[in-house]
Amino acid sequence: EEPSYYENLAKALVEQEKFLDAIELLNDAIQRFPTNAGIWNSLGVVAQARQQLGEARVFYREAIRHDDKDYRFWSNLAAIEEDRNTVLAFSRNALELNPDCHETHLLLANLHFRQGFVAAAWDHWEHRLAPSRAQGQNTSFRFDLPSWQGEPLSEKTIMVSGEQGIGDEVFFCKSLRHIYAMAKQLIILAEPRLVTILKRTFPDAMVKPYDTESIHGYSYRGCTEIENLIEKNDIKIDYFSPIASTWPHTWGPRRFDIPTDDVGYLVADPQLVEKWKSRLKKHGGRLNIGVSWESQNKAADRIGGYTNVLFWRDIARLDGVNLVCLQYGDVSDDLSQFAAEVGVEILAWKDTNLKQDIEANLAIMSNMDLVVGPATATQMFSLALGVKTLLLARGRPWWSFGTTLDEKQLYYAPNLTWIDNQIHQFDYGTKERETYNFWQDAAKQVRSFVIEKLKESVTEALPVAGDSL
Repeated sequence: EEPSYYENLAKALVEQEKFLDAIELLNDAIQRFPTNAGIWNSLGVVAQARQQLGEARVFYREAIRHDDKDYRFWSNLAAIEEDRNTVLAFSRNALELNPDCHETHLLLANLHFRQGFVAAAWDHWEHRLAPSRAQGQNTSFRFDLPSWQGEPLSEKTIMVSGEQGIGDEVFFCKSLRHIYAMAKQLIILAEPRLVTILKRTFPDAMVKPYDTESIHGYSYRGCTEIENLIEKNDIKIDYFSPIASTWPHTWGPRRFDIPTDDVGYLVADPQLVEKWKSRLKKHGGRLNIGVSWESQNKAADRIGGYTNVLFWRDIARLDGVNLVCLQYGDVSDDLSQFAAEVGVEILAWKDTNLKQDIEANLAIMSNMDLVVGPATATQMFSLALGVKTLLLARGRPWWSFGTTLDEKQLYYAPNLTWIDNQIHQFDYGTKERETYNFWQDAAKQVRSFVIEKLKESVTEALPVAGDSL
């Protein structure tokens, strides 16, 4: 007879992806407690996890109808609304009820980043580091050092640590080149797979792998070697910063303060680049296109941003194209299915683990004419290398920083071009909007883009006047 117990059990079932069991439980509960806002909210959580956002909105609104003083309901509803003004209004309602609702602050950061109000977003963004966030939602650092807030670094030593996933870490590495030039000494704590890459890119920096320990579900990050040096007074570090927090202090907080990179900011291993160049030459073709289709992060709120291997069928059949697998993980079944159904192979090498060997990843990408895929770590790698990248943007990512639908390139990294979601052409509630399929439309756009690239490659290969054929 206690409604909250149903909520707790439903949450546990959702975490195990037992959605139908959760629905059955909550349907029973709502019959017992038809005016209980928490049960309605839980129904919304299950619907959202199943990507049934229309139903989730109905359930969250019903929760608010029965209790409009619970910040969670406003925050949950704000997270799935499409209209930006509505998101802003509902988020403000949540923060008025609970100013320390960290997830709502992050939702506002995301909204402001997307709108291009970057200066306003950074303050909200710092809530990602709040120790009171739920288990698994943040990383704390084992360093008691002054936080860098943009102070001059010419005579100082600063230590910067990676955070979040490896794709985010690579993306934020853009600021390291500028800090490297400003500081007397730069110490970088990096994901172990990135250490050799960052040592080569920043040869005078001290680059060490970080280690992360989990205590009662909370993550704590540090570097035992550096911690021992600090304890023995063998090293003096003036400032510390998580890598994402360096951005607004490196070049300024506003959108257009971010400098443009035409050639990327990471350096691949030259010997490995030549090795993969030799391998790829054996397959001929005019265009080498690196492809991926999903992330191994299968969280419910991300799955809609991924496609599958058959997305590439029409591109693979174009004459002069080599598709090169950049998808990490065990994709042997995907590749076999593709070869059987399409009659063309996506090039892949069994002696290379793309997930563990980021050096190989970068070397392969350096030989690509084009890298195409959804917003995953793979696209972050090619962006950082300066390789031409075509992003399948089902939704503009927050790091587009206000790039409008009319802008086809990322303004501070013009090597990245968007394949856009055209759903915004259709009015809310119309049949066209309801039946629009982004992935079908995107496949057509990618094919047209590649055909243009093939035409350009033919033009570039033609002899100039006076050359012999």
